[in-house]
Amino acid sequence: MIGTAILLSAAGVASLLWASRSGPLLPLPFSARHSQLKAWQRRFPDAPREAVADFLAVFCAAFALRHYEKELLSPDDRVLGIHRALYPGERSADSPELAELAISLRQRYGLTVGERWGEDVTLAGLFEQTGPGGVRGQLARSA
Repeated sequence: MIGTAILLSAAGVASLLWASRSGPLLPLPFSARHSQLKAWQRRFPDAPREAVADFLAVFCAAFALRHYEKELLSPDDRVLGIHRALYPGERSADSPELAELAISLRQRYGLTVGERWGEDVTLAGLFEQTGPGGVRGQLARSA
């Protein structure tokens, strides 16, 4: 009886520690994927791997994702689609994650993102605007 209580307590503490790790976990279908780094290489064969890794790290930091989750993000993933999957029911217009992403893109790449995120903005589209390797770019405002 006491052994069962100790075991259940230990399991409870372990699950709390697991749940308390920083940042949200990527939900399905993202979390079920294999690494998407080859898709990034095929899409941007001339881009240095470090440029792709840096861009994905900027995105993950803005969305408070774990560092290793960047490999699960595809070039064709839509920014708002990722946001909706992570925060269902939240309005994108008021999103602190999107605001943080816009700030980070401006600071790191000099990329100015309009006031509103278009439905069709993909990670590849943003990466193209950074000019792989950090060349300054401009993303047109979406209405």
